[in-house]
Amino acid sequence: MSEEMVQDRRPIASRNAGWAIALTGELARRGVSANAISVMGMVACLMGGAALVWTGVGRGGGAEGLAVMDRGLLLFAAVMCQVRLVCNMLDGMVAIARGVASPVGALYNELPDRVSDIAILVGLGYGVMGDRELGWIAALLAVLTAYVRAAVKVSGGAGMAQDFCGP
Repeated sequence: MSEEMVQDRRPIASRNAGWAIALTGELARRGVSANAISVMGMVACLMGGAALVWTGVGRGGGAEGLAVMDRGLLLFAAVMCQVRLVCNMLDGMVAIARGVASPVGALYNELPDRVSDIAILVGLGYGVMGDRELGWIAALLAVLTAYVRAAVKVSGGAGMAQDFCGP
């Protein structure tokens, strides 16, 4: 993996956690591909988004009237979001540990992230918020943000370091 690609990564403190380093080493040793990890994170978010759609929170009653099933679905969705985030961290760590990088790998790094964003945001719109349009607008803006970042890179901003400090 090129030095530019490594520097282009968001700083995440969990990358230095013992469990993350050990898990990365084990996944790399077993030959698990970074692309497979990316897809696993996307599948987790698709399941989490579906769970959000199935909650009854957005259909009246509000949080105080949550049924046990809705609480379970919300918890499941939260866990699936965390699984996605861990996979999103591990895919890059495994790619670096295995010393593999490819244009297809870059696609696998981005596309599952966008699908995951859409699944969760649309799921929130349909289920928790009860406002489909807002869910779709949020998903569109999330994808647009990633598109703008990619467009800047392609148009010559590739040498520019990204600033992850927030708004």
